[in-house]
Amino acid sequence: MPRLACFCLAILRWHVQSVDRIEGGHGPGAIVGYEIRRGKEVIAAVETMNHGRVWMSSALTPLEQDRAASVAMALLVYESPQSEIERIRLQVDD
Repeated sequence: MPRLACFCLAILRWHVQSVDRIEGGHGPGAIVGYEIRRGKEVIAAVETMNHGRVWMSSALTPLEQDRAASVAMALLVYESPQSEIERIRLQVDD
């Protein structure tokens, strides 16, 4: 089974990169989402702030859309250790 997983990832060649800026914003900050990239092209984006949103390239095939949706779902439910640290800081400051 692990061979199949490695084979699928090798074919996809997608990379997930965190985004720590808001369009029009200045400088780095907290992670606000992720980009799913194929080479230099962003094929999907996941916004994790507020209620969360997902964008996908219209050039994706139906199979690629399903795969990107699966990755996006995982990113939406993932809670980074940084988020936990920030929540603890807010509780201490209250």
